[in-house]
Amino acid sequence: MPCHHSDQQCLLQAGVSSSARQLIEQELDTWQSETWEGEAYANHIDPNCLLIYQLLAGQLQQVIPRLDLDWRRALGLHFW
Repeated sequence: MPCHHSDQQCLLQAGVSSSARQLIEQELDTWQSETWEGEAYANHIDPNCLLIYQLLAGQLQQVIPRLDLDWRRALGLHFW
């Protein structure tokens, strides 16, 4: 599933409020716990879009290893 216009709107809200981050984190939890066709919803989402949502939710432990960042960029994500 490719990223859609609503995904771009989420990017615009990045860093605006902690409540937006909490809502995205709740959505990720739902995608992991709810199933469709016997698999978690998250398995049906484009991995790059899922990565963006994880980044917006502040789940850096999952994001940084997948991005293969040098230490400076990884540290920058923690400050962002």
